[in-house]
Amino acid sequence: MNVYAVKMVLYNNDTTDTHMWITGESIGPNNKVRRLESRKADFLLEKNTLDNYLGEHPQTLDEIVKVYVGRNGVTLGSKPYTVNNKVPSLFAEWTGTYIK
Repeated sequence: MNVYAVKMVLYNNDTTDTHMWITGESIGPNNKVRRLESRKADFLLEKNTLDNYLGEHPQTLDEIVKVYVGRNGVTLGSKPYTVNNKVPSLFAEWTGTYIK
């Protein structure tokens, strides 16, 4: 399958290690981010869907990706971001209170 990847950087600017994940993932040991560190994740747009859409519409194909944060199996917050084929990367930061 052909895909377009939006590179996501998830930064934990909290004093406590926190899980950070995106749409299509779930909370788990592989997405635990130490304090003042980051992790990378790819959000994939299917190329066939993108090509079909752009063939009919000269603008971009927008999709929503959500960034989630949590600890001890509990989701502490989430924030939606609009991504498309014109967005090569996205940075999300957990402040300890909210995602910005």
